[in-house]
Amino acid sequence: MKLHFFSSYSIIIRSMKKVKHILVTFFHSVIPLDIYYPKLLHTRFIFSVKYYFFIVFFFAALFSTHVIYRVSPFNLIELKNTLTSSLLNIPDNITIQLKNGMLELNQEKPLMIWTYHNNLPFFFSMIYTKNSENFIQNTPPLIYFGQDKMTFSLRNKSFSRPYDHSANIFFTKDTIVSFIKKSNIFSPFLIVSFYIIFLIMLPIIFVIYSSVCIILASIFCFLIFKTYIPHLHIKKCIQASMHGTHIPLTISVILIPLFPYAFNCIVIVASFFFIFTLVSIFEMYYKEGSYSKGR
Repeated sequence: MKLHFFSSYSIIIRSMKKVKHILVTFFHSVIPLDIYYPKLLHTRFIFSVKYYFFIVFFFAALFSTHVIYRVSPFNLIELKNTLTSSLLNIPDNITIQLKNGMLELNQEKPLMIWTYHNNLPFFFSMIYTKNSENFIQNTPPLIYFGQDKMTFSLRNKSFSRPYDHSANIFFTKDTIVSFIKKSNIFSPFLIVSFYIIFLIMLPIIFVIYSSVCIILASIFCFLIFKTYIPHLHIKKCIQASMHGTHIPLTISVILIPLFPYAFNCIVIVASFFFIFTLVSIFEMYYKEGSYSKGR
């Protein structure tokens, strides 16, 4: 019993030392300092890899939490319910036919479908086959069905696709109601499945994106510093980047979920990875007068 107690106690002590080591490493890595970074020249690369994956998965968990908070399952359920309500309220005599690549609607005025997003009205879709899409220049819907093509619009960007000429589809109000009743059976399972896949993929995507940024930033910095530091090794550049890019990781967690459709955010975050990698490598070799070769 006594031996078992001391064995368990020693395991706890070793675990606490590892946690302390990680916390100390994290503290020194947050902001590149010339006091700490020269020590990385004599630190094993495998230690930095293990530390990086521990930290990046921690940030990936924060990133996933932020995204799920902003993209709540209840928002998707609300969108589905309001969309169903809008479809059920279309005129009873409506007919929609797609034949030979042309869409026909049996009414002169456009058929508009509204839903709600974050408790605000959202122009989801419109079918209008009499005139061009110039009719909807001011407020384009998410999906616009014109006479010969459909257009997807999001954040002032649009993508058009012509209809399939071989398709022959005919819709009535009864067809739509029947489809809604069938979809209601599977929608809870589909929503749950979507969020499970979403939760699995989010941290993986974050880790891949962060790792690619670190590798690319390290390669560019290696090419820049190679002229001035003849014995510079690419592994040491990656090692410095893994320790020196905690602030870019934090910016990624905050900025990307806030502006998921803004390409500028991706560029800004990648730029921060490059800048902090550049500073970290500089701090690593700054006091090395001879620029000794890293192992």
